[in-house]
Amino acid sequence: MKFLTHQAFFSSVRSGDLSQLQQLVDNLTGDELIDESSPCSAVAELMSVQNDAGETAVYISAAENLEDIFRYLIRFSSLETVKIRSKSDMNAFHVAAKRGHLGMSH
Repeated sequence: MKFLTHQAFFSSVRSGDLSQLQQLVDNLTGDELIDESSPCSAVAELMSVQNDAGETAVYISAAENLEDIFRYLIRFSSLETVKIRSKSDMNAFHVAAKRGHLGMSH
């Protein structure tokens, strides 16, 4: 089940479908109230999951210039999560800057 959740999560991020992504996060939290300063453990864990290339969802959204997705995900991500480096040795902000996606830093 966990693998399917991760697969659906990364698929939603890559597709840029914010409503699908929000629904997936809502399904994970169930009745838990999402407090962005302290997201539920399932959402916090999902933010740190890496794909085969070592990329997190925040990294992918930054790399693909998916600003709405990035802004949504960053609310649930700790500084440590955002600083997770991919196998290419870059984090979300590095890849955004390298690709000229400067809107990600606002």
